[in-house]
Amino acid sequence: LFICTCCGGAVEGVTLYYIPLFFSFTHGDSSMKVAVRLLPLVVVFVVFVIIAGALLPATGRYATTYTLGGILSLIGSSLLFTIDETTKPSTIYGFEALVGAGTGLMFQNAYAIVTRKVERHRKPRAIGFINVAQLGSVAVALAIAACVFENKGIAALRDALADFNFSESDLISALSGAHSALMSGDNPEIAKITIHCVAHTVSRIFGVGIAAGALAICCSLLMDQRKLSTVTLVKG
Repeated sequence: LFICTCCGGAVEGVTLYYIPLFFSFTHGDSSMKVAVRLLPLVVVFVVFVIIAGALLPATGRYATTYTLGGILSLIGSSLLFTIDETTKPSTIYGFEALVGAGTGLMFQNAYAIVTRKVERHRKPRAIGFINVAQLGSVAVALAIAACVFENKGIAALRDALADFNFSESDLISALSGAHSALMSGDNPEIAKITIHCVAHTVSRIFGVGIAAGALAICCSLLMDQRKLSTVTLVKG
């Protein structure tokens, strides 16, 4: 349960952070507009958190919920892995919705499950343990994604712009925002190359989501497949 909750948090955090960055670079969107572009992810995520909570007492088979969540997260992240600057926004919205559905199924149910499986005096610790999974996974995933973004982004820009003799600081500034010297518009060719490199780099980051989705599927298959209502609860 801890690992699957980590996987849900990792996929959600990376997608929530890097989709706005992608649109900011490729479409020059303002902060308000990129927030609107996140609505498919956020709305579907909230809806599926509610659905997962309703399914738990109705079916009791929580392992199946995590399997389905892992599959949807894996599919959505795999599709986001293929995007580039020419991908239609509506297509990306669909990919976001898949990620939102998958992470919504995995993100919250562990709290209800662990409180049924541990002694009464251990419940606060169990809840705290899942809190670490939710929050810690987002922090770790974003740290990994930031390393990938900076290192792979600089390497891609260095190779693509080798003929223009830009300094290392210029390449780093190009990754910091759409208003860098490389994106200023003075040279449309440089701006086009920069946008392509950054878009490609952002798409590679969704490999984190692919790994997390695959791990969630594996862990869900190792869970207790019985209904929660038939599990012998530990009394305390």
